[in-house]
Amino acid sequence: KTKKNMEKSKFYAMALLMPIALQSTASCSSDNEDSPNNPPVPVVCPTSSTTRAISESSNDMAFPFLDKVCAQHKPTENFIVSPLSLTEVLVMLSNGAKGETLNQINALLGTKDIPLEEQNSAISAINQYLISADSKTNVAIANSQWIDDELKVKDEYVQTNAKWLNAETRNQNLATEKTMNDINSWCDKNTQGCIKKILDEPLPDDCRLGLINALYFKGMWSQKFDKDRTTEEDFTNCDGSKSKVKMMHLGENFLAYEGKDIDMVEFDYGNKKFCMDVILPHEGKKLDECLK
Repeated sequence: KTKKNMEKSKFYAMALLMPIALQSTASCSSDNEDSPNNPPVPVVCPTSSTTRAISESSNDMAFPFLDKVCAQHKPTENFIVSPLSLTEVLVMLSNGAKGETLNQINALLGTKDIPLEEQNSAISAINQYLISADSKTNVAIANSQWIDDELKVKDEYVQTNAKWLNAETRNQNLATEKTMNDINSWCDKNTQGCIKKILDEPLPDDCRLGLINALYFKGMWSQKFDKDRTTEEDFTNCDGSKSKVKMMHLGENFLAYEGKDIDMVEFDYGNKKFCMDVILPHEGKKLDECLK
């Protein structure tokens, strides 16, 4: 086997997630059920200037990120993006970068004035909060780094990603069917079986490093929908066609917004640490226009 020129090698970043939007609210306490033998343990929302900066930059990336993916996606298919996953993967990559490469990553993340050690600490704090903020909601965040046998990686890089981002490390020949199966198994395991695989064929011969983030979310509505009120109705698709779908109904007080082109309503999960914002274009308004 010929050793590949490192300048021509490829880096693959993969982000896996459940089909539901994940968003943290401003509330910062836990609702852990208490008992005489199990007193409540407060979960403190990280509020340092660095964690705020990381959170805000991730949010700032969300809509440009969505716009880029939307522009390249088939209009007849659904898709989802995760700014949090992108942030995690880019911070892992930053730990092995320097010079102009690091500058470009920091420019995208909005972290050019934040030392790497502080970025790592902030991501670690955010992850710990998200997975424990709501005892009624199941959130899991997993990272992994897949290193090809031919790539010499400094121990410091591997250890940094393992320490701060809890990244699992695999060293093996990446361009093999075994690695493809191993990656798919990792995805299956870390999304609770919801994403069985992300690779249909082995990685290319010149792939030397793969960084993967998996985000799993399962939440119960704070105000539950009555199954008996679910009915089959017409849903209007982007192209104007109609599909019969099951629609839920609920009459309650929700945080809502009525704008020039859209209406929006916010549905809380669990103890209201997480929520889903649903946006509906006004009659005659195209979804693409509203996204802009």
